[in-house]
Amino acid sequence: MRQRTLIALALALRPQLLILDEPTTALDVLTQRSVVERLAELREELRFAMVFITHDLGLAAELADRVGTMYAGRLVETGATRDIFHRPGTPTPRR
Repeated sequence: MRQRTLIALALALRPQLLILDEPTTALDVLTQRSVVERLAELREELRFAMVFITHDLGLAAELADRVGTMYAGRLVETGATRDIFHRPGTPTPRR
């Protein structure tokens, strides 16, 4: 309930960009699905962008248009979701 409340408070100001850091952590699968579906609806309705920080790759693949992958604290790849998830392999950090 806290996650939902904080998301609602953030959206009350009608932001252009919403940054969500692990917003579905510790939620059961049904509640997670509800939150994600509602966020997708609100994104379309209120026309805001989201930066969704997560360890859940399935969720990222479902929600994101673009994905950035980090490894050892470094951004190692960015791109369209379909490109990132259809090129499997262990990323090598850029130097």
